[in-house]
Amino acid sequence: MISEISILNHKSFHPTQSTRIFLDTENRKPVFFYGQNGAGKTAIGEVIRGLAAGDPKFTGCKVTTVGEGRFRFHVYNHEFVQSVIGEADGMPGIFTIGETDVATQKEIERQEQISRDADEATEAARVAIEAIDGRLDKALITAQDEVWKAFKAYDTGEFAGYLKGYGRGKPKFFEDLRKLEVSPDEELDDMGELIRRLADVSGDEQPKAKHSLSTGGFSLIEAHELWQEVVEVSNDSRLSALIETLKNADWVDKGRSFVRGDQCPFCQQGLPHGFMDELVKLFEGTRQERIESIASYVISYAADISTLERQIESALTEPLAKETDLKVASEAVVAKLKANLATMRLKQERPGESFEVTKVDMGLMTAALDALNTRIGDFNRRIANKGQERKAVGEAFWKILYRDRAHAYSSYDAAVAPLHEQRGEWVIKQKAASSSKGEAAAALVELKKNQEGVDASVAAINTRLKGLGIDTFTIDRKAGEGSLYCLKRPGLGESTTQSLSEGEKTLISFFYFMELLNGAAERGQPIDLARTIVVIDDPISSLSHNYVYDIASVIVQELIKPPGGQKVRQVLALTHNLFFLHELVLQLGYREWATVPKKCQLLRIVKNDYSQVMPMSGQEFANDYDALWQTIRDVRDGRVPLQVMPNTMRCVVETFFAFTGRRKEMSAVLGEMSKADATFKPLERYLHRGSHRDDVNIAHVDWGQFDLNYYFAKLEMLFDRAGYQGHYKMKMGLLDIDAPEVDGD
Repeated sequence: MISEISILNHKSFHPTQSTRIFLDTENRKPVFFYGQNGAGKTAIGEVIRGLAAGDPKFTGCKVTTVGEGRFRFHVYNHEFVQSVIGEADGMPGIFTIGETDVATQKEIERQEQISRDADEATEAARVAIEAIDGRLDKALITAQDEVWKAFKAYDTGEFAGYLKGYGRGKPKFFEDLRKLEVSPDEELDDMGELIRRLADVSGDEQPKAKHSLSTGGFSLIEAHELWQEVVEVSNDSRLSALIETLKNADWVDKGRSFVRGDQCPFCQQGLPHGFMDELVKLFEGTRQERIESIASYVISYAADISTLERQIESALTEPLAKETDLKVASEAVVAKLKANLATMRLKQERPGESFEVTKVDMGLMTAALDALNTRIGDFNRRIANKGQERKAVGEAFWKILYRDRAHAYSSYDAAVAPLHEQRGEWVIKQKAASSSKGEAAAALVELKKNQEGVDASVAAINTRLKGLGIDTFTIDRKAGEGSLYCLKRPGLGESTTQSLSEGEKTLISFFYFMELLNGAAERGQPIDLARTIVVIDDPISSLSHNYVYDIASVIVQELIKPPGGQKVRQVLALTHNLFFLHELVLQLGYREWATVPKKCQLLRIVKNDYSQVMPMSGQEFANDYDALWQTIRDVRDGRVPLQVMPNTMRCVVETFFAFTGRRKEMSAVLGEMSKADATFKPLERYLHRGSHRDDVNIAHVDWGQFDLNYYFAKLEMLFDRAGYQGHYKMKMGLLDIDAPEVDGD
């Protein structure tokens, strides 16, 4: 079906801006166009016919269709009439099914029904697939927006370079990020680490030296048995037994340094003869060696601690150390070492006592140092190959983005999985319907192969003519010309089509058009009514009113509402005749104007500088009088030229005051208005005299000298002074159309 007609630079349509006409395709409703002659109706039919024929002059125009397959456009207009009844002698025959046996005909009808059912199934599948595609598109857009948040979080800053080229590419970013599919178990650096790595390769960094800690000597000293050993005095001295008894060897040993002469440094009494010699014997020898060893170990342990502290301090100055536990672990180790050193110094002061020196565990500190050196090694490798490192950072960055948005992909997959399944089922149905359609078409070709003829159409056209009471001519086979038709008149035999009146040409060409729907001008050409779009442009041109009803009946009863349902895909009719438009609407089953949109689509064509097409309500054109008021409203709204205003005003005034029987009152009011305003005199005479009153009623005034405000002011004044201001306001759309008129109406 046609859903849109776009017209550019054809006849009265705009030369640079496309005029778009939207058609309602719901329930295959017919579309009726109404417009005055010259408004642009014919151009619409020409565009459809020209595009269907591939005419290059319509390349700026477009006809958009919905539904599967290629449509057949069957257009009745002046061009069609000329092609059928032109200068050529004889009309082309129509090859249709002629005399057939009942069984074959029933099979043909059955296959045609199968074809129609296949079309309906195909259309249902198309609608369902489009709906599913819409939901798929919506789900994709939602997922893309959610994933896009990852892009917007980093499109400025350190990682902007890794997102280059995606600024306006949500779909591409969505698809490219999805390709990574990062495993949940894969360990990834965090963004802070990536920023640091990127900074490393963005400057002029030099390789870093690795660090070491001297820890080997501590454990040997800590494990020495001397710390728990009680250092005894020598047994060679007479004082040994006493010291052993008193357990004060360490105290006495310290007192030796305070001896002055032969006086005891503690009690200030004189010392016995030879006492100092005995003291020397008591503390020298093995004990002294042990004490000196203890002192040596203390010095060495303290020196090792100082060395270790310097090494730790150097390592901690490396910024990478902040990413390890080196500071905490080393502080704990140094604290324990210093505690051991304090114990050792106590032992040095009191060698006669036993002390416990703890073995310090260096594991955490050395592990932290290893971690630091590993980072230093990684850093050195990175700056050694900056290009490769930048690439590695980019890959890690994209993996982080994927993991951050993985939930969006999983939600999207869960949402579209059942939709894809449903779509697949509909595609299968669509293919099955298409296959059924093809099989039916092949069967119909075989069934009709030997049954084509032109006689059936001759009989059908003559039957239509007879049904209208036309007996002055008939259609017959042209002698010796195969399939051509000719015109025959009673008593005259074969006649040329040039003898037909304009009305007769309209009738015969229209009936020929109707028969051509079911046939073709060439033998063997397939006909598919289900894919036929019918366009009819003013089929009542030059016809008397007697035939308007009949033509409307043919269109409605055979095309729109035939027995068994509509067989053609779509019907478009264009007319300038209000009576014909009313007949089309009425025969559709019109009950009240509110029901018209359910039966058909009404469009109005107007023209000022260029043609325009707009929706039309049936109530606006209830009769010729309403149509006149619509024209006045169109003038007001700039849809039609100003020049039509005076004549339309005259028609409105004449019709209204004649219908109400108040011509004298009209004359009086017009006279009063002329006396009050001398400029109104020419227009007053024009309105008062009637369009065909006498042979001097010719406009000698250029009505364009008055502006629109003048016209509308005078028209409103006329109705106001005659007591019908409410009628004027209602017809101008200034009052509710259902509101009662409160004045003289």
